[in-house]
Amino acid sequence: MIFMSTDNALNHVRCVDKISFFASLNEKQKSYLLSQSMTYPFKQGEWLDQLPQGIHIIHEGCIRQVIYQLSGTVHVIWNGKSGDILSENISLQQNNPFHFEAETNGALCIITQESIELLIKEDATLALNLMKEAYAHIHLLEHRIFTLSIKDTTYRVAQALVDLADHHHQIKQSHQSLGEYCHLSRETITRKLGILAKEGWIDIHRTYIQVKDIVALKAEIILKVQ
Repeated sequence: MIFMSTDNALNHVRCVDKISFFASLNEKQKSYLLSQSMTYPFKQGEWLDQLPQGIHIIHEGCIRQVIYQLSGTVHVIWNGKSGDILSENISLQQNNPFHFEAETNGALCIITQESIELLIKEDATLALNLMKEAYAHIHLLEHRIFTLSIKDTTYRVAQALVDLADHHHQIKQSHQSLGEYCHLSRETITRKLGILAKEGWIDIHRTYIQVKDIVALKAEIILKVQ
C-alpha cells in the first residue's frame, strides 16, 4: 500500500474545502490539516479495506461499498463520489462481508485521526459537525434500506438516478452498476431507463445518463410510495 505526502497544497485545499464541517476552521487550522494529510491513489477494482483510521475524503474518482454473497451476487450498499467521506473506520476485520471497492481510478485525501483529535480540543464545533456527519451517514443507510424494500422497480431506478446524480444531474455508472445498486438485473435497468427516457425525464448517452427534469423524477418517486 502506497501513501504519498504532497507539497501541492492546492489539491488538498480543494479536497478539504469540499467538506462542510471544515468550514468553521481558520486558515491556521486548515494549514495544519494539510501538513498532516496524505494522498492515496487508487485504481479501478482495488479494495480499500486497510487504510489507517481518520477521515478519508474521495478527492477524485468513485468508490462503492459492496457485499459479496457466496452465490457471487454483488449488492451495492453505498456509492461515493468526489467530496464524499468513507466511514470513519474501514479496517479489514475477519469475516467482515462489507468492502470498499474503487469503481474508477482516483485518489483519497486522508486526514489522520491524531490531527483531528488535536483540532477538536481547540474547536468543539468540529466535534459537533463530525457527529452531524455520522448521523447523516446513518440516515443515508436507512434511506437505502427503505428504497430496497420497495417492490416497484420503476421507483427504485428513479430513486437511484436521484441518489447518484452529480451537480450536473449526470449519472456515470454503467447499467450493470445501476443494477447492483438497485438489486435488479441489467435487463430490467435498461428497460426502466427506456421508460423514463420516453417520459422525457432523462436522456441516455453512451457514457452517462442525463436527468433532464429532476423535479418530475422526484415527483414520480413520491407518487410511487403514496
